[in-house]
Amino acid sequence: MNHLNIFHPYKNKSNHHEDELTRSFLILLKNIPMVQMMFFEMVQQEMKDTEAESITLRNLSIEEMYTQKSSEDRSFLSKIEGRKLVSIIISDDKLETDATVKNDDRLARYDGVVLCNSFSDAWVFIIENKPSKENIWLRQLNPNVREEQEINIISKPCCLSWRDIIASLNSLIQNRMFYGFELQAVEDFLEYVDETFPQLNPYTSFEVCKGNIDLLNKRCRAIMANCEINGEKREVKYHRGWKYYIESGVNTVKQIALDANESKNGFTIDLWLHAGDTMSSAKETYCKLNKQKLLKLEEKGFRLSNNFGQVQIIV
Repeated sequence: MNHLNIFHPYKNKSNHHEDELTRSFLILLKNIPMVQMMFFEMVQQEMKDTEAESITLRNLSIEEMYTQKSSEDRSFLSKIEGRKLVSIIISDDKLETDATVKNDDRLARYDGVVLCNSFSDAWVFIIENKPSKENIWLRQLNPNVREEQEINIISKPCCLSWRDIIASLNSLIQNRMFYGFELQAVEDFLEYVDETFPQLNPYTSFEVCKGNIDLLNKRCRAIMANCEINGEKREVKYHRGWKYYIESGVNTVKQIALDANESKNGFTIDLWLHAGDTMSSAKETYCKLNKQKLLKLEEKGFRLSNNFGQVQIIV
């Protein structure tokens, strides 16, 4: 049984193994048309000015898909006869290389293989997955096919980034392009990546979020989740009608929130502190309040406002 059957997981590989990452993504690619469109559009954009730019997304259809396929598999070799071959490398960040893809006599095991057809051409895409581009051996981009086979190997490798793929999946969710089981499957994949390959997330820093508010807010939540207060990490919770927050552990400002918001110049990252937001915390807040020091916060970039009578501090 093919490991791309969702009920046939690896039993000898942990969730943190890169083959599990490949398998999980290929399951999405195999079963969700919108993911197929997203992925092949990324391939087409990367392969501009090559023979592979003739990929027609509207007419491209997946015939078969495999993971961990040996180049010595005879049935596989017969299926790729007469096709155009594109070698795809997916790493954390896009690999920048002038390497040329060519036939190689190495014993190859392809992380992923996708056979496709369009009105004008038949394609085979071989996929190499490397969660870190520092671990890429360039010969892994080369296929191993028989010399007598009529296979047109596209010489330029297609270099993709996991961060771009995950950002695109997040964007599709944000724009409500998935529903029902498809939405659940994509969200489960993103949760899996977040748990087992967090370094691949496109919100490991504000810079890599590229101004995307949804990703910026995920970055904010990740920062809050890593905050230690009195030696303890705080659970990120959601206050309905307000924001994601963490508890401060003190009575005067009980909740601390960090989020991203659109602005005229792009976006802002805002820290929210509500002092005296309940009856009990208000009593303690105003007993200890130093008004002059509070007002001086405005000189440091904070903005003060009231929230139904309580002081709200934003920076």
